[in-house]
Amino acid sequence: MERTARLIRSKGVGVFFVTQTPTDVPSSVLAQLGNRVQHALRAFTPQDADDLRKTVRTFLTIDFYDAEKTLTSLGIGEAVVTVLSPRGVPTPLAATRLIPPDSLMAPLDQAAFAAAVAGGLLRPKYGAAIDRDSAHEIISGRIEAAKTAKAQDAIQKAGIDPATGAQRGPDGLTATERRQIERAATEAERARRREDRLREEAERRERRYREQEARRQRKEMESYARLGNSIARTVLSVLKRGR
Repeated sequence: MERTARLIRSKGVGVFFVTQTPTDVPSSVLAQLGNRVQHALRAFTPQDADDLRKTVRTFLTIDFYDAEKTLTSLGIGEAVVTVLSPRGVPTPLAATRLIPPDSLMAPLDQAAFAAAVAGGLLRPKYGAAIDRDSAHEIISGRIEAAKTAKAQDAIQKAGIDPATGAQRGPDGLTATERRQIERAATEAERARRREDRLREEAERRERRYREQEARRQRKEMESYARLGNSIARTVLSVLKRGR
């Protein structure tokens, strides 16, 4: 009840408390109320007298009325009334004769209710629902924003990555990022060594091929040389026998 009374005013909603004596309503709730219609109070017991004095102290004191005497002398259809002025200040206490309401004592059906709302003088002002932020919601939002900003500042000072919550080192990298970079560097070094081995292997194969080709050519030259020497000796031998 107390929380509702505190927050509901910012939502443009009115709330009515109807009770035999104002002391039935908590003081923290009474302090939030604006308009009061107080009917007669009777003091038949010491407890009633105490409640009457407590009720009188809740009204604005004026010289025209003795609030305690007025409350105990009210008759049927009479009440003391105080409301909030346009400036939000409680008006002086006034003893008033109330006019009975000119209405049904049964609930309105939906069609009659809609017609009454549509033709009401306050519809242009209150027809559209507006869910304003209450003071509690505004203050809570500011507190949460301050906490978030403070946490972000602490994270930045501590060098923590907001996305992952990981600690950043002097190089501005988290342990995960550092491991990823080291892993990428290791993979790059392995790829470079693999390429070096393939290149060296290709160079070795090329050298072996050239050596084999050179040996083959030397053997062919030696074979041609031996064949030439053999032919030359044969020719010389034939020439010698021909003489």
